[in-house]
Amino acid sequence: MTKALWLSLLLWWPLTAVAAQAPSVSQQQEFFSFAIERQPLADALLEFAVQSNSSLVFDSEAFAGLYSRAIQGDYRLAEGLRRLLAAAPVSYDIRDHSRPRTIVLTRNTDTDTDTDTQAQQLQLQLSKVVVRGYAPGDWVYNSPNSDAVISKQQLEKMPPLHTADLFSEVSGVFVAEDRSNPGLSVNIRGMQDFGRVNMTLDGARQNYQQSGHGANGQAYVDAALIRQVDIKKGPSSRASGAGVVGGVVNFSTINADDLLDVDETLGARLSLTRGVPPAANGYRLSGSAALAYRRGQFDMLAAYSEKNLDDYDGGHNGSFTGDADSDQAVRDVATQYTQQDQDARLLKSRFHLDAARYLALNVSEFNAYSASPTARQQQNSSTVHSQNLIAEYASPQLNSSLSRTLTRSDQVTYPGSVDARFDLSYQIETYGGMLETNNDFSFGHYLMSWFYGAEYFIDRSDPQAQQLNFTDAADYSSSFSGPTPQGERAIASLFSEWQLESQQGLQLRAGVRYDHYRLQGKTHFDLGIDPDDNSQRLWRAYIIDRDQGKLLPTLSLGYELFPGGQLFAGYARGWRPPAITETLMYGQHVGNSGPPVSPNPELKAELNSNTEVGFNLLQENIWLSGDVFKSKLAFYNNRVKNYMINAGVYFPAFGGFSIPGETISYRGSTGFVNLQQPLTFQGVELNSEYDTGRFYSKLNYTYTELDYQPQYDPLPNGGSDHFREFLLTQLNTEDSVILVQPPAHKTTLDVGMRWLQQRWVAGVRLRYFSANKLAGGPQSELQFNASQVVDLYSSYRINNDFLFRLSLENAGDRLYATPLTLSSSHIGPGRTLLFTVTANF
Repeated sequence: MTKALWLSLLLWWPLTAVAAQAPSVSQQQEFFSFAIERQPLADALLEFAVQSNSSLVFDSEAFAGLYSRAIQGDYRLAEGLRRLLAAAPVSYDIRDHSRPRTIVLTRNTDTDTDTDTQAQQLQLQLSKVVVRGYAPGDWVYNSPNSDAVISKQQLEKMPPLHTADLFSEVSGVFVAEDRSNPGLSVNIRGMQDFGRVNMTLDGARQNYQQSGHGANGQAYVDAALIRQVDIKKGPSSRASGAGVVGGVVNFSTINADDLLDVDETLGARLSLTRGVPPAANGYRLSGSAALAYRRGQFDMLAAYSEKNLDDYDGGHNGSFTGDADSDQAVRDVATQYTQQDQDARLLKSRFHLDAARYLALNVSEFNAYSASPTARQQQNSSTVHSQNLIAEYASPQLNSSLSRTLTRSDQVTYPGSVDARFDLSYQIETYGGMLETNNDFSFGHYLMSWFYGAEYFIDRSDPQAQQLNFTDAADYSSSFSGPTPQGERAIASLFSEWQLESQQGLQLRAGVRYDHYRLQGKTHFDLGIDPDDNSQRLWRAYIIDRDQGKLLPTLSLGYELFPGGQLFAGYARGWRPPAITETLMYGQHVGNSGPPVSPNPELKAELNSNTEVGFNLLQENIWLSGDVFKSKLAFYNNRVKNYMINAGVYFPAFGGFSIPGETISYRGSTGFVNLQQPLTFQGVELNSEYDTGRFYSKLNYTYTELDYQPQYDPLPNGGSDHFREFLLTQLNTEDSVILVQPPAHKTTLDVGMRWLQQRWVAGVRLRYFSANKLAGGPQSELQFNASQVVDLYSSYRINNDFLFRLSLENAGDRLYATPLTLSSSHIGPGRTLLFTVTANF
């Protein structure tokens, strides 16, 4: 909260609410910047008074049970107030002739009220001080869906060892993390990889994909430069929802407003985190610096961040496989290769055309370097470079952006299967554009908002692989470039959503989206040696040019059963067309260490049906004066038809094998196929918070249940029914299916206290994951025991400019596996002690 808002709260009385500040311009044509979440109307009006430099007079007792509408943007006074009140039964009188300007609000009743007399009576009762426990992000407890927000306060609580740590307290959300790779792939309700979840940075899509033994789809984000993370669960009929079945995660970076007060021209922030011996555990040093400048209609921010990590140790207590030898063997190797050097840069500028409209240009970069020794005493190395360029225009009725994202990974590797060096480069370039408009209409006791727009993005993949031979080995460079093939995919989308709110507590949202995709590229099968010419290899080549469209509806309904208690339900359909890799991959297994891989030009798009029902509760003064309880409970069901999955497949070829009665030989490989039965994730999510000001607690729980039938066609590129039956019954190809699944239970409990006027905070966090299978298929799965990890943290704010933090992650030094991690770096860090100091200037 701003200082001005705290001063307003000091003037609050249960029967009155007055906030005053002299306006600089009396005309109602002046624009004001509003950022007010949906909350009890009395509290929202206090924030409105501060942000509009006005004096509001109203009877807060008469407004009990009424809620505001969330408003964000620049509006004239009357327009902003109308949006805030929505369809609430409230009348208002803006008295612009008064000094300071006064707005008198009354609740509509059957009897007339003398507002002048009422105002005089109310202004005599201004003595009691009440501090409320509302916080940024509380609007999610009034929203008729399961959306979530990771706020600035949550981001600052504990410095993350990996960006994935930001999501540890969000129900229904997991991260497929690889501690040897700074990228992250967010999993929402079981959905991840290949764009199922759209990860964006300031609205720019992060679509990098690279085949390997881990997640296929990474976003490279520096947590030190993030101000907020917004999470949309499930398909959406709003911007950023094109081609999405799992949800949308948007990382918002810091801007000039985070460093500058209203009257400041220049501001800076420095932050430094260091591992504390003897529990530094590989954490050497990280730091960030940001500088903001404002002059007239222009503001800008420049920021830099750097992090240096050594290989860390896993925990030494407990067992995660149940076998001491296996635990030790994994512990010895799994935490190697986690050394990294990272840096990030951010430059943001805005030019305000007026108080309501601005143009913005954002440039950001992320770089990471890591190296590891090989068995032959050579050095594998990897350098990741990700760059974003975003141009944006924003106004109260229109938001639009153009973006370009380039992510490249340059690698030098010496695979054990081939005595050679490979110089590799994987690159995805994404161009995108978005336009969304909104209009509001009032009729009677209803307020309707209409959002509509379009978005478009195109991905271009360009892998490069060069082999430097040490022996006379054949050229295996395609075993690196083929699994992440060259190609191009574009998705265009039109969308529209209507939102209706009534004074009786009804919220209705109905939307529709039309997505259309086009995928282009070349691929082939290796059919083997020509039987008529033993010196020639034969190829079956494909030139792919596919396109398809789909119409997708969404619907959600919320109804306030009683003040602060809202029942909600929703249904949404999502559609994800095949990705470049899933369609075009060819050649050998990555590094020539396994079976060949084959394309599947006939893949069908995934079609998701997402349903949920839930209940929001936000109550105050339950046990103590000023305490607040917030809770969101949701039951969901994700049902995906034609789910695309990697599995063992066969195709006709020379030099393969055959069975009696068959004249055609077949060659085994792996590729992407559609499951014949729908894949279903269903579960329960609970978020709850209790805050008295001195004491706080947060509980987040997720239960996930999987309904999974691994049947698929092992001959997607043609073959006889006789051979298909042989594969299914004799070879049991269903064992080759690889499916990443979250643990059944995830729980996070955070409890803490505040002292010395809330300047000193100390807390403890418990993280729990039930036993987890890291890969599907009985012959290849890895299963780890349940994990319980305890973290301790404390912070002390000397004043508004200096903050000190101390955190002890995994205080019990437990040995545990991070969920959803398929790579070798699946052991979580052992005991790690960090000290952080942040200074504002």
